Parts: sequence; C-alpha cells; structure tokens
Amino acid sequence: MHKHEYAAYDETFYEFSVQGRLKVYVVPKPGFAKTFVSASVPLGSVHEGYLDENKKPVNVPRGVAHFLEHKLFEHEGKDISKVFSKYEASVNAYTDHHQTTYLFSATGHVLENTKRLINMMYAPRITEEGVEKEKPIIIEELNMHGDDPYYHAHRALLKNMYTVHPLRDEVLGTKESINAMTKEALIAMHEAYYTPENTEVIIVGDVDLKAIEQSLNEGLTLPKKAEKTPMPIKEEVSKSVNTPFETDTYDMETPLLMMGIKLPRTTFKGDAPIMNFLKYSIALEAALSTSSKAYESLLEKGLVNDAFGVDVIFETSYAHGLMFAETSDVNGLRHAVQDILETAREEGISEEAFTHVKRKMIGHHISLFDKLESLASEINDYLQFNLYFHDLPSMLESIELSEINEALKSIDADTIAFYGGLPKGTK
Repeated sequence: MHKHEYAAYDETFYEFSVQGRLKVYVVPKPGFAKTFVSASVPLGSVHEGYLDENKKPVNVPRGVAHFLEHKLFEHEGKDISKVFSKYEASVNAYTDHHQTTYLFSATGHVLENTKRLINMMYAPRITEEGVEKEKPIIIEELNMHGDDPYYHAHRALLKNMYTVHPLRDEVLGTKESINAMTKEALIAMHEAYYTPENTEVIIVGDVDLKAIEQSLNEGLTLPKKAEKTPMPIKEEVSKSVNTPFETDTYDMETPLLMMGIKLPRTTFKGDAPIMNFLKYSIALEAALSTSSKAYESLLEKGLVNDAFGVDVIFETSYAHGLMFAETSDVNGLRHAVQDILETAREEGISEEAFTHVKRKMIGHHISLFDKLESLASEINDYLQFNLYFHDLPSMLESIELSEINEALKSIDADTIAFYGGLPKGTK
C-alpha cells in the first residue's frame, strides 16, 4: 500500500496491487454520497490485432475493441447491467481510440459491484450466436453516427491529418468489418489485452480503504497470464497533413469549420509527453480560445459565434490540437485563423495572456478534486503516461512563457488541416 499526500490541496490517494498483478488506486472522499469506480484496459480503435504465442502479428476486423465492449455486458444471454442496478449501481462503458473503460457509480454495495465489474471484464461468455446477434445492433449504432454532420466532419478531419495512423479509422469499424467479426477474433483480442497487468482500477468516494484492499485480494480470481500480447500501434510516418483543406455538404443550417494541428509528442528535449501537452494547451488557449483577444476580433468581424472551442489531445501514439467553430464564412474564418497562428508564431503571446491562461488551467485542475466522476476519469487518462493527475497543478506552475512561445514556433503551416461543413445547396 502506497500513500500519496498533497498537503497544498488537502488531497490523499492510495495505490496497491491485487495479488501482485492488478493496480488499484483509491481516492477517499469522506462525506460524499456517491462512489465512482472505473477500470480501463489499453484496447481501443487504433489497435489492429495481437501477437500470437510465437510473437507473430495477427490482424483482426476493425472495430474489435468496441464490439468486445458490447459482448462483455452479456452473461449467459442476459444483460449484466441489470444486476448492477439491483445493487444500487449505474454501470456504463465506452471505447475510445486508445482504451476501453468500464465504470459505475453507486450509493451502496461498492465492494460487491467492484468485484462484479472486474469479474465481468475478465470472464466473458462469448458465443457465435451472441456475436451474430450483436452485429446488426452495432451497425445500427454506426448508422446513427453517420447521420451526425459534426461527427462526420471530425472523422473527415482526422483523415485529412493522418496518412497511415489507424486513428483514421472509425471507432466502431465499418459495416464490412463488423459483419466480418468472429468469436475467435474477440476471444484472442480479449486474451491479449484484458490482463490484470494492463488494467487500471480507480475508486473515488467515501470508502473503507482496508476493506477494499482485503476484499479484492481475497475475493478475486484473476486469469492466468496470457500467451498472446498486444500488437504495437502503427506509427504515423508523415509530419505533414494529407489534405490542407476540403469541404463537403450536409443536412445542416449553419456552416462549420474544423481545424487540426499535428503535434509532435516529444518536441522539447528532456520533456515528458504530458509537459508538451500542457505547453501546447496553454499556447493554443492563449492564442485562439474564447478568452483570447483573437476570438474577440473574430466575433467583431462576424466570423464566429459562441459555438467555438479549442482543445489539445495527447495520447501515447499521436498528438494534435483541434478547433471547432460555427461560421457564416468558412473560407474567411480559415484565412483569419491562419493569420492568427502565424502572428502567434512570429510574435509569441503576452505575459498577461500567458499568466491568465496558466492560472485558469491550474484552477480548473484543482476544482476537479471535488468533482468525483471527472476526477476518476482524469486519473485514468494520465495513468497511461505513468503520471498522477494530482501532480499536474505543480507541473503547470513550473512552465515559463518562453516555453509557450517555443511551442508556438514549432507549429508548422504544413501540419495544419481544415475541414468545412456546408449546408446542402451551397456552392
């Protein structure tokens, strides 16, 4: 049992290992009614297969991570989520590009539900009949995504940005890959990725720490060590984007513009990836967010409205910045944003803007310590980088203005892609 104390925030969390294999992180929150528990494995849409017992790569149909997420909720033909409900818990799951996460919130029976969640993950009951039954359900989910112009525009932007990285592919797969899914592929991927050594369990709430440790160590039967292992993620080969700009028409009223900036994951010598993430986050927030002078200028020109946002995404195999905006003039906004970024690269940002954004981000991170569901999610996100979320405020505090301007200078025009969505009938 390892105790981590952060006196400045009056925060403490603990970590221990179940049977020397499964990592568990507990953040005690006395007085809170709900407890939030999540368990994640590093299997997402960017994982294309596994290495067999002889370390030979074996590819599987796209969308396998999401398909497997669906099947783990089926136990002997029944939906296991109903059992969680019976024991005062609301359970859910989601698959993103790099991992699959199972989570529940509960007002009681936390220990029983935690063991139920972990057992559900490690003991799937996958049958050929169940796989065939699930295919039309997932295809219908895929069709629903296809009707969303904003979702489609984001997918198209990623294809414009990346050349070979599997981030280009749909999380759910395609109709063809879903129909090609097999029981054998699902079981093999489960064996390779759903291992205790790859799983992170996070518990945030008013819980009995010693009871959790004892209950999990004594009440769980962990699977044997796997012979199959994860396949390395295909790496992006080009620093430049595929297509700098393109548009398409959709059934929508207001045009939209999305921008993507391919970012290197290790730009600054000696820095951890998350330090780069924090620097680029400050840089783009100060240069372009709704709190920036540039955004005020775009508002005054009528190029944007309040449907506007900037974000930076850092994962273990890719990194990029994103901008989304509704606009009456797609081309006008595109050129204006290009000018804003070029000015930021040449002149940097002011000390005032830097200080404002950094303080805002530090305050946001500290505020999450009392938002238990968000805290559980944030802890999970940073553990993939072997980093504790509680360390982020001090990391942000250490960043200097010169480092932010260095980050801005590293953004090359060839790494920026735009995608515009136009209402049908627009020329």
